[in-house]
Amino acid sequence: MSKFSKLLGIALTTAALSGCISHGPDGVAYSRGEATGVGVTGGAGGGAVSGSSAAPEKEQRATPPIGTDRDGHGPAAGAIIDPTGAATRCPCAGVRQPLSCRAMKILPALGALALTVLPSLFSTFCAAQTYPARPVRLVITYPPGGTTDFVGRPVAAKLSELLGQQVVVDNRGGAGGVIGTMIVAQAPPDGYTLLLGTSAGMLINPLLMSKLPYDPFKDFAPVSRTNINPQALVATAALPVNNVKELLAYARANPGKLNAASSGVGTPNHLGAEMLKYLAKVDIVHIAYKGGGPAMTDLIAGQVQLQFSSIPTVLTHVKQGRIKMLAIGSAKRSPALPEVPTIAEAGVPGYEYTTWYGVFAPRGTPAATVEKLNQAVVKAVASPEVAQRLMPNGAEPSSSSPEELTRYMKEESARWSKVIKGANIRLE
Repeated sequence: MSKFSKLLGIALTTAALSGCISHGPDGVAYSRGEATGVGVTGGAGGGAVSGSSAAPEKEQRATPPIGTDRDGHGPAAGAIIDPTGAATRCPCAGVRQPLSCRAMKILPALGALALTVLPSLFSTFCAAQTYPARPVRLVITYPPGGTTDFVGRPVAAKLSELLGQQVVVDNRGGAGGVIGTMIVAQAPPDGYTLLLGTSAGMLINPLLMSKLPYDPFKDFAPVSRTNINPQALVATAALPVNNVKELLAYARANPGKLNAASSGVGTPNHLGAEMLKYLAKVDIVHIAYKGGGPAMTDLIAGQVQLQFSSIPTVLTHVKQGRIKMLAIGSAKRSPALPEVPTIAEAGVPGYEYTTWYGVFAPRGTPAATVEKLNQAVVKAVASPEVAQRLMPNGAEPSSSSPEELTRYMKEESARWSKVIKGANIRLE
């Protein structure tokens, strides 16, 4: 039985009880279908029950006039008063069932509450059954052409097919993803505005910024993860190392002489290098650039020696011999590059550095809508059409339940918090 059916049954039962129970003419609470005059014979001088032998003399008493108390004076407690002011007994027939007067006082209120709740329950139920009834917007927090865009568009196209409504991509870049994220956080919680959240926007920014205008755990309803993006550790071609073990030996022999480029403070490639320094206990200097392009240019030229970057960004340069790939940051080898070892297996146990994306709805979105979206996203991510678009570029399809995504985010937040505090990184 569904949750809606159970609530509906409880509400209807409560309403029925509150409408069928009343105080009897003797001040005692009865069901309205009890012997409060109907089915009783005898007037002021007799009290025999129709169809039964006479009761013992001491139990017989005169039946008081309808609507009066047990002494025949004035309206009885619980008597039914008609619009003219006359007191009458309930016309229902049934069996006498004394009940608690205190319980009887709250049942009418419960009945009214049930009648108030029922329309809301019914509305929620109907909305869940008809969702989506119009196009859905998927907000991507970076400009067109980036990694989030090439993941979000094939996912949106497949969701359009599965949901039966167009899922429209809306690129809202700016402020490191904060602008687009806030648009969804402030949207109506009806399932028609969704976020393709990133690990940077949903985890890293909250750890780096003390005045971030949203809380990823309080302002959103997780739907499903869509993919993970293993990050590659690459080195300039002139550096005399070919794997992670040789790199760590060189770094320890030359403390402070290796530079790691990034596209800015607090960016994923910066944090990847900081995690390597934190776990391997090596001294590598961070050099922040204004964007990934200038950083890659200097890496190829040998001005800096190391960089973490997404696989699609470096793959062409690696194949052309301009730079060399030492390892990848994920916990297991990438299907796109099965010959490249992970940093963990190459000499730094516990190292895991990937970025990830996931679909989120505003907080308060009905659970039934979130469930329907989750089922659609899981199917979309598992589809050959989406996998064929993602995997050649190093992005690995990876779905989850809402609960699994929440748990994953908490684990990642705790792990990155240690790295960020250890490196004393802060953005204001």
